[in-house]
Parts: sequence; structure tokens; C-alpha cells
Amino acid sequence: MPPTSNNTPDDLGSRDLSLLIVAHGSESRPAAVAGLSDIIVRLRQLDRFRDVAHATLAGGPDVASALRTLEGERVLVVPYFMSPGYFVETVLPDATADDPRVIITSAIGISPHLAPALDVIAAELAAGAGWRQADCDLLLVGHGSPNDPSPRQATEAQAARIGKNFSTVSTAFLEEPPYLADVIAAAKRQLACLGFFAAEGAHAAIDVPNALKAAPIETRYSGAVGAHPVVNGALIAHIDHATAELKD
Repeated sequence: MPPTSNNTPDDLGSRDLSLLIVAHGSESRPAAVAGLSDIIVRLRQLDRFRDVAHATLAGGPDVASALRTLEGERVLVVPYFMSPGYFVETVLPDATADDPRVIITSAIGISPHLAPALDVIAAELAAGAGWRQADCDLLLVGHGSPNDPSPRQATEAQAARIGKNFSTVSTAFLEEPPYLADVIAAAKRQLACLGFFAAEGAHAAIDVPNALKAAPIETRYSGAVGAHPVVNGALIAHIDHATAELKD
């Protein structure tokens, strides 16, 4: 999906372009956004943008405040979410609607650039457990939603791109079928489990580990993939792709 803009960009020089990474955030779990600071440092070191900042939709810094700190003629806003949906398609556009500089990209979670990073994380899990990938299954666990198909579709799309060396690749969800608890109960082989979450919120840090405790087989869990350093490279590739689309 091409970036959506509050203006019509023409010749887009990187020094005229600011970058804003927006995550969901959490008022009760500061750890849910702790990794954003590291990502911002990495992006600033690239020296491709006039300035770089981050914001969250909950817990702060809020989007409006972050936008006021940015000096670029245009601001590329990247949703650090694993799927589109209400927050990306409604809340974020509403939060940026008063700033004509804003250009919103698609969510990082639907980017094909994320798949190689997921493969690296999965391979690390298997290797750390001493497993051959061919002898174990790979499970991508997402949020899911009974009211919105986009979280499931994003999870399934990434699952189709990864894990070619594993015995099987499947998906499970916390809030729609196939439910994680049911998939875990039926597991037959060693299981490498990737948390398809942007940050270490309650789902990634509490709900999934608790469910895995009931597994009848040996498991390894990545935590939220969005908090893994290897995803920084995927984010940069996603940003580069969005910037190139603006210049076309």
C-alpha cells in the first residue's frame, strides 16, 4: 500500500523530510515502548532525515507533541504496528489530520521486508534449543480480532513468507480461532513460537508465555518480534521503500 499524504509531494529530498515512528504504547507497561528509543537512535545515525522522533497513541509522547518537535517540510509517519486496523486507519490519521506535512506509510507488520527478520528470529530460536529446523514446527502467534480481519490477514501473510526450512508453519491467535491454547494442546513436535507483536505489552509478555506453559511438548518463544534488534533492518527497508514511492 503506498503512503497516504495530507499533501502532494514532489521533489522529496531527505533533508526536507522528518521521520516519526508511532507505536501503540501503554499507560501501564512502560516496557511496551522501551525498544523504540533504540530504534530512534539507529535511525538518527543513518543521517537520512532532517530529524527523527517517536510517539505513541497511549502513554506518550503523544503524536501532536512529537510533530511539533519536527522541522521537516514533510513528515513521514510510520505506524509501528503489526497490522492495519482501527488504530492505523482511524486513530492515527485523526491524530495527524491537522498537520499538512504528514505522509503516513503502511504498518511495518504487513511489509514483505519483515519476513527475512522473522526467519532470523525463528532460526535463532531453533539453534538456541539445539533443534534442527526440519524436526520442529514454527508457530506465528498474533492478536487476532473477532471484529476486524486485518490482524489475522497480516499474520497469515507473514506466515506464508517464512519458515521454509521448518517442518510446518502455522498461525494461532489470542482473540479468534485458531486459538493459541487449542493449537498448543494439539502440538506434536518441538515448537518455535514467534510473537507477532510490535512490543512487549501484556499479550506478548504475559498471555503467550502463560499459554505455552500448558504445552505438551518443548517450546521456545521469541517474545514480541517487534522488540528484536533484527527488525530494525526491516524497518529501515520499509522506510526506504516508502520514501522511494514518494519520489516516483
